[in-house]
Parts: sequence; structure tokens; C-alpha cells
Amino acid sequence: MRRSMAAITAAAMLVAAAPQAVPVAAAENKPTIYIAGDSTAQTYKDKIDGPQRGWGQVFGDFFTDEINVVNRAIGGRSTIRYIKEGRLEQIHQDIKPGDYLFVQFGINDATIDTPEKYIDVPGYKALLRDEYIGKTEQLGATPILMTPSAGCYYDEKEGRFRESRIEYANATRDLAAEIGCKFIDINRIMTQTYNTMDKDEVISGYLLCEPLESVRAPEGKNDYSHFKEKGARLVAKLITEAIPECVPELSRYIKRGDVFHDIQGHWAEQEIKYALEKGFIQDDRSGAFRPDAEVTRGEFLKMVMIAAEIPTHGFRPKECLEAEDDEKYRYYIQGALDRGLIPVEMTNSIIKPVTKTLVEADGENEAVTLEMMSYTCGFRADWVITREEMAAIAINCLLCAENKLGERSTYLFVRTFKDTDISPWCESYVEEAASHDLITGDKDGYFYPQQPLTRVQAVVIANRISRQIK
Repeated sequence: MRRSMAAITAAAMLVAAAPQAVPVAAAENKPTIYIAGDSTAQTYKDKIDGPQRGWGQVFGDFFTDEINVVNRAIGGRSTIRYIKEGRLEQIHQDIKPGDYLFVQFGINDATIDTPEKYIDVPGYKALLRDEYIGKTEQLGATPILMTPSAGCYYDEKEGRFRESRIEYANATRDLAAEIGCKFIDINRIMTQTYNTMDKDEVISGYLLCEPLESVRAPEGKNDYSHFKEKGARLVAKLITEAIPECVPELSRYIKRGDVFHDIQGHWAEQEIKYALEKGFIQDDRSGAFRPDAEVTRGEFLKMVMIAAEIPTHGFRPKECLEAEDDEKYRYYIQGALDRGLIPVEMTNSIIKPVTKTLVEADGENEAVTLEMMSYTCGFRADWVITREEMAAIAINCLLCAENKLGERSTYLFVRTFKDTDISPWCESYVEEAASHDLITGDKDGYFYPQQPLTRVQAVVIANRISRQIK
């Protein structure tokens, strides 16, 4: 029997601890983009903060390797606190003529009940003008001023997203107009873009976490200010798209449309580009996609979980099969296991129901618990996945996305393919995947279940899942 995790709704707010600053890249002959900002731009560590992301964490993915990107954004900082801690001074020690400094504050500056952060609007503008912009220009580098990132504020009555952090956003706009510095109004750009998108699509980019998803808040959280990977990439993309108009000299370093050099003319070229645009696959800067290369179990699981918009879960040592602390797919494996997305036959596991305590009881509150399944043994994420194993994971992810995982048919209702070597445990998965148009055979009616899955075939499956759940 396949079991999925019980649905539980919970919420908690997060105050992110700041990781160490990213070191300056060694290639001194290249120009460098520095980022000074707050938690919405910060770089996070999955082990401590997952699944939180800042836009500065992924900003470098939008540029060629002819320029460095160094993210010095840190959570909880305002313009004044950033300076008092010596962070801007450190940037000014490292920055050189021809470099760039993206500056984004205005969220923590408004916290009047936190004296070490608070600064009024006139003081905010003065610090930006004199310290962040003026001194950076004196060093021969180019500052780019930005409004605070937009929160996820949807007006149900008006049926649209509204601008947020207005007081300090307006102050930033005013300053840019007064001194004529390079300026990206990302607050307004985000809000305008959100109002062209589906509401749920926007919300899914923010740090709204189900139980076990957030490392810091395993009971769940509702955070409409910070981002997951999806939201961070959208913001980084919007900033990048504003560069040709606002900072045209940086345009030469932006990656162009054709990222992969080995897909031109391929039968699935458009499918690969679609998957790249949606984030199911990423550019590894090699310039090659390798469409006919084999796919591992871990790689495919990650791809289809992203396509099905299934959240990862915080890694729990000794509760995630053989996924060690450095296993790059461990968050996806953990989330898949908690939901019952990985068939038992792919783990050789013993499965038993357990009650997981998310928050211990205290004198005032009862414990928060979750009924789930416990696995032992291993998933073997580095094994090449076969086509029949692909079918099993793919259909489970599709049904999970549609909240129908518990309704999966376990009987063999028809034989779609002529193959006689489909593993008995996998027959119903293959048939169900075929019935949902996730998989097809060749013109002669064969599926070739024991053959390894290729990268291009994996992309096609992920795209089919994505299109079906929309």
C-alpha cells in the first residue's frame, strides 16, 4: 500500500539568522557586482534555513562567467545597521573601479521599535546618498539604487496585488529622482508583474511552508515577505530584465536566450527551453544540456517534484534513508518519503507508521504532532533510473499535486504496451501513467521499461506533469 502524508495546516513566522558573507571572487580581472541589502536578498544555507532563498543568492545565475556576483546582503539589516557593523566599509575596501553595487534596503529601516535598525526617512535618504552612492562613486564603481522588494499583499476586495513598503519605497524613488543615480524600482516592477500572474502562482513563491518543509519552523509557517527558490528566481529575473534600460553597460554580461549549445535542431528543443524557463532544469554554466545522457533517480525526482510544485522537506538525519548530510537531493528525498511518493520496491524498505513530534509541549501548549510513514534502508539516488521506475515516481507526483495520491489504482486494468519485461510491482504504475498521458510507447507499442531514462525524456515527462496541473 502507498501512503501519503496527512494534511495539516499550521503557521509560524521566521526571523532569519544571517550566514557568513560570500567571499570576494578570486578573478580580479573581472568586474564584480556586489549586493548590499537585507534578508530578501540574502544567501541562505539549506541545512539551517531551507527552503528560504534570497534573490541575491540566485542573481549570478542570470549572468555569464565574465562577471562575478558577490552577495553581501544580510538579514535584519537597515541602512544604518549595515554601516554600523562595518559591512559597507568592507565592500568599499574590496570594490574597484568598474565594479557595481546594488543597494536595497527600506524594510528594516522602518522598525521604530528596534533602535539599532530604525532610521527615519530623511536619515535613510541621507545615508543612501552620501554613504552608499556618494562613496561608491568616489571609488570609481557604479551604485544601483533599488526600492525595497515587494511583500505579497493581495487586496481581496479589489482583486489585485497592492504596492507595499510604500513610505521607504517612495523615499527611494524621490532620492533617485533628486540625484539622478541609476535606479531600479523593483517594488513597483514586482507588483505590476504579480498583477499579470495567477494569484496562487505568485503566492507559491513566498515562504509559506507546510509542516516539515521549513528547517527552522517544522510546524509550518506563513511568511509573505521572504522567498522560496521560485520567488527568489522571479525577483532576480525581473531585476535582470530591468538592467538594459536602467544600467545598460551591464547588459553585455546577461545570459541570452540560447543557453545550451547542444540542443539546436533537436526534436525536443522547445521542450528543453520550456523546462529551463520553468526552472525544472538549470544551466550549470557548461553550456551543454546532454539530452541523451542518462538520468539518476535523484535528478529525476527533483525535476518532477519541482514540476508538480511539491515542496521539499527539511532534512532529518537518520530519517531519510541513506541520504547523508551532503546528499544534494536529500531535501527532495525527504519530502518524497514523507508523502509516500517513492515506491517501497525502489527502497527495499521496511515501512511503518510513526508519530512525529514537530513542537514539544510546554506549560501552556500541547505538542504539535504529525502522523507519517517511516522508511528504513536506502533510495540510492545516484543509481540510473529506469523507464518503469520513472513511470512510478511520475504518476505519484502527478496524483500528489492533484491531491489524489490515495486514489491511485493498484490493479492492472489494461495492458497498454506489448512489453513482457515490466516488473510485476510496477505494472499498475506504468498503466496508470499511460492512462494519464504521461508516458507513451513507440509506434510498435513498446515501452522498454528496463531501459535507462535520458535527460530529454525526463524533461518531457516533467513538462507533461506541469501542464496537467495548471
